[in-house]
Amino acid sequence: MKKINAYEVAKLAHVSPATVSRAINHRQQVNQQTLRQIDDAMAKLGFVSAPTGPKTVIVNVQSLDNIFYLEVLKGLQAGARQNNLHLLIDQTVITATNIKDYLNFIERFHPYGIIVLNQLAVPVLQQINQVCRLVQCCEHNPSADLPFVGIDDQQAASKATNYLLATGCRQL
Repeated sequence: MKKINAYEVAKLAHVSPATVSRAINHRQQVNQQTLRQIDDAMAKLGFVSAPTGPKTVIVNVQSLDNIFYLEVLKGLQAGARQNNLHLLIDQTVITATNIKDYLNFIERFHPYGIIVLNQLAVPVLQQINQVCRLVQCCEHNPSADLPFVGIDDQQAASKATNYLLATGCRQL
């Protein structure tokens, strides 16, 4: 799947990118002939516009059993609330064998972005990144040239160790 943007649609429809945006977001402000040109160009290119309304971020986490991930999810939830985003928690184990199904899943939701909490293979990450914004969080693949957020500083390690000790884990 290739990302298609308003500039490509505009070029094919012989209109400006602003007109494409207006046709997607405010159809009543665009004349019918121009709408037909834009709709035809979008169909030829396979362009599907994202739905209007609240934006959704998909968070892929393979298991909710890990208490660390629950804390990360609390932080994601707080950030989503502050930015008027919805979170969709997804527990799919994404692999090379099911990536096409996962890309279809993404296509149905038109998410604003995807945050993966598990380390994924580079080809899988690249395929997801081609259809949607992607950020790796917690466990990232250092071979992928994609954005990531790591929790690897001394303060985070100290807090994690103190938490484990407070909950009864004495052997580290």
